[in-house]
Amino acid sequence: MANLVPFLIPEFLDVNPGADIAAPTEIEADRWATTLNDVIAGLDNIITFFGFTTLVIPQIALVPAGATPAKVLTHLQVIATGRTQIILFQALVMAEARTATRIQRQSIKVQ
Repeated sequence: MANLVPFLIPEFLDVNPGADIAAPTEIEADRWATTLNDVIAGLDNIITFFGFTTLVIPQIALVPAGATPAKVLTHLQVIATGRTQIILFQALVMAEARTATRIQRQSIKVQ
């Protein structure tokens, strides 16, 4: 745990070459949200395993079924905000991990 670094969170990428980037589909937005939810779940596992006190942030909702292109774009803003929260959340988990590794344990002297 000496060299803790944040997880890499991929940016939203156009998974269909030639598709209109200004109008992502529900599937593309949901893929991004699912990727971010995987990071949240991973951090939650770390918190649970080590018994940290950092509160877990909620999962990011997927795009509502049958959403219009405008609603998909609006939901992408929610996903982007969630991404920022995850970055801050990672920093909290890492800070607690660094603090936990600095706790001095009693040593046993053997002769």
